[in-house]
Amino acid sequence: LAVRRLSLAGIGARRFALDASRTSSTTRVGTRTMAAAAPPPVPKHFALLYSYVPDILEKRGPYRAEHLRLAQESIDKSDMIIGGVLADPVDGALFLFRGEDGGEKAKAFAEGDPYVVNGLVTEW
Repeated sequence: LAVRRLSLAGIGARRFALDASRTSSTTRVGTRTMAAAAPPPVPKHFALLYSYVPDILEKRGPYRAEHLRLAQESIDKSDMIIGGVLADPVDGALFLFRGEDGGEKAKAFAEGDPYVVNGLVTEW
């Protein structure tokens, strides 16, 4: 199982640092001093990586509609954020899942994906 957790803390932390550099960490309102709000917690994300058989483009036809339907269903439920083939060469795919249980969602997606079930994915 090659589900990997992504840390997006660097992106959120950098944006917060840029915002904080423009203003002080405290704000004076009238005669009161108020502390700046803490940044929101960074949500967890999980990447699911596929490695495809060398001739994936020729073999995926019978399974593609169901594969795309499952991916769209996962996006519609807000489990998957984005997914797609890695091109030039077409040798894999990347899917990004959100949430504390994103790893389980990624695993369930892969286990039900007709590309995996029918041997078009060599590793995930």
